Amino acid sequence: MTKPDPGPAAPPAARAAAVGGYILDCSYCGKPVSPTVHRRSGAPPYEVGYYRLLTGDLQLLTMQKPGEETVIVEFFKLLNPRWVAACRNCFADDRIQRELADLFSGVPEIPDGERAEGK
Repeated sequence: MTKPDPGPAAPPAARAAAVGGYILDCSYCGKPVSPTVHRRSGAPPYEVGYYRLLTGDLQLLTMQKPGEETVIVEFFKLLNPRWVAACRNCFADDRIQRELADLFSGVPEIPDGERAEGK
Protein backbone atom coordinates (compact mmCIF):
# COMPACT_ATOMS: atom_id res chain seq x y z
CA MET A 1 0.00 0.00 0.00
CA THR A 2 1.30 3.46 -0.92
CA LYS A 3 1.78 6.02 1.81
CA PRO A 4 -0.18 9.23 1.26
CA ASP A 5 1.88 12.29 0.35
CA PRO A 6 2.13 14.37 3.54
CA GLY A 7 1.94 17.53 1.43
CA PRO A 8 4.25 20.44 0.64
CA ALA A 9 4.28 21.68 4.25
CA ALA A 10 5.96 18.45 5.42
CA PRO A 11 9.75 18.28 5.71
CA PRO A 12 11.37 17.28 2.38
CA ALA A 13 12.59 13.95 3.79
CA ALA A 14 9.03 12.98 4.79
CA ARG A 15 7.70 13.89 1.34
CA ALA A 16 10.53 12.04 -0.39
CA ALA A 17 9.86 8.88 1.60
CA ALA A 18 6.16 9.10 0.79
CA VAL A 19 6.65 9.44 -2.97
CA GLY A 20 9.27 6.78 -3.54
CA GLY A 21 12.46 8.55 -2.57
CA TYR A 22 12.14 11.71 -4.66
CA ILE A 23 10.00 14.80 -4.74
CA LEU A 24 8.28 15.66 -8.00
CA ASP A 25 5.91 18.55 -8.61
CA CYS A 26 3.61 19.11 -11.57
CA SER A 27 5.27 21.37 -14.15
CA TYR A 28 1.93 23.07 -14.83
CA CYS A 29 0.12 23.63 -11.51
CA GLY A 30 3.12 23.16 -9.18
CA LYS A 31 1.34 20.70 -6.87
CA PRO A 32 3.22 17.60 -5.68
CA VAL A 33 2.31 14.53 -7.71
CA SER A 34 1.35 11.15 -6.34
CA PRO A 35 2.98 7.94 -7.49
CA THR A 36 1.10 5.43 -9.64
CA VAL A 37 -0.88 3.00 -7.47
CA HIS A 38 -1.10 -0.67 -8.47
CA ARG A 39 -3.89 -2.88 -7.09
CA ARG A 40 -3.96 -6.65 -6.81
CA SER A 41 -7.67 -6.74 -7.49
CA GLY A 42 -10.42 -4.42 -8.57
CA ALA A 43 -10.87 -2.19 -11.53
CA PRO A 44 -8.86 -0.50 -12.76
CA PRO A 45 -5.77 -2.49 -11.73
CA TYR A 46 -3.74 0.71 -11.49
CA GLU A 47 -4.23 4.45 -11.06
CA VAL A 48 -1.78 6.73 -12.83
CA GLY A 49 -0.45 9.42 -10.51
CA TYR A 50 1.41 11.52 -13.08
CA TYR A 51 2.88 11.59 -16.58
CA ARG A 52 6.55 12.45 -17.03
CA LEU A 53 8.89 12.85 -19.99
CA LEU A 54 12.47 13.90 -20.61
CA THR A 55 12.91 16.65 -23.18
CA GLY A 56 15.40 19.29 -24.23
CA ASP A 57 17.27 20.71 -27.20
CA LEU A 58 18.63 18.29 -29.79
CA GLN A 59 21.90 18.38 -31.73
CA LEU A 60 22.40 16.28 -34.86
CA LEU A 61 25.59 14.22 -34.74
CA THR A 62 27.07 12.00 -37.43
CA MET A 63 29.78 9.37 -37.19
CA GLN A 64 31.16 6.41 -39.04
CA LYS A 65 29.80 3.09 -37.88
CA PRO A 66 32.64 1.32 -36.03
CA GLY A 67 34.16 -1.35 -38.26
CA GLU A 68 32.33 -0.17 -41.39
CA GLU A 69 33.93 2.91 -42.94
CA THR A 70 31.27 3.32 -45.62
CA VAL A 71 28.32 3.43 -43.20
CA ILE A 72 27.42 6.80 -41.67
CA VAL A 73 25.20 6.84 -38.58
CA GLU A 74 23.13 9.92 -37.69
CA PHE A 75 21.62 10.48 -34.28
CA PHE A 76 20.48 13.27 -31.99
CA LYS A 77 22.22 14.20 -28.77
CA LEU A 78 19.98 15.56 -26.01
CA LEU A 79 21.27 18.92 -24.79
CA ASN A 80 20.02 20.73 -21.69
CA PRO A 81 17.77 17.85 -20.59
CA ARG A 82 14.76 18.68 -18.44
CA TRP A 83 11.93 16.67 -16.95
CA VAL A 84 8.35 17.73 -17.56
CA ALA A 85 5.70 16.25 -15.29
CA ALA A 86 1.93 16.57 -15.42
CA CYS A 87 -0.42 15.52 -12.64
CA ARG A 88 -3.61 13.66 -13.54
CA ASN A 89 -5.74 16.81 -13.36
CA CYS A 90 -3.47 18.84 -15.65
CA PHE A 91 -3.03 15.91 -18.06
CA ALA A 92 -6.81 15.82 -18.50
CA ASP A 93 -6.51 19.19 -20.31
CA ASP A 94 -6.31 18.62 -24.10
CA ARG A 95 -3.92 21.56 -24.50
CA ILE A 96 -1.42 20.01 -22.08
CA GLN A 97 -1.74 16.60 -23.75
CA ARG A 98 -0.92 18.21 -27.13
CA GLU A 99 2.04 20.10 -25.63
CA LEU A 100 3.46 16.91 -24.10
CA ALA A 101 2.97 15.03 -27.38
CA ASP A 102 4.83 17.82 -29.23
CA LEU A 103 7.67 17.74 -26.69
CA PHE A 104 7.90 13.95 -27.00
CA SER A 105 7.89 13.81 -30.80
CA GLY A 106 9.79 17.04 -31.45
CA VAL A 107 12.59 15.57 -33.56
CA PRO A 108 13.60 18.25 -36.06
CA GLU A 109 13.54 17.64 -39.82
CA ILE A 110 16.95 17.23 -41.45
CA PRO A 111 17.20 19.11 -44.77
CA ASP A 112 18.53 16.89 -47.59
CA GLY A 113 21.58 19.12 -48.02
CA GLU A 114 22.63 18.52 -44.41
CA ARG A 115 22.40 14.71 -44.51
CA ALA A 116 25.72 12.93 -44.22
CA GLU A 117 26.76 10.60 -47.02
CA GLY A 118 28.99 7.54 -46.80
CA LYS A 119 32.32 7.29 -48.63
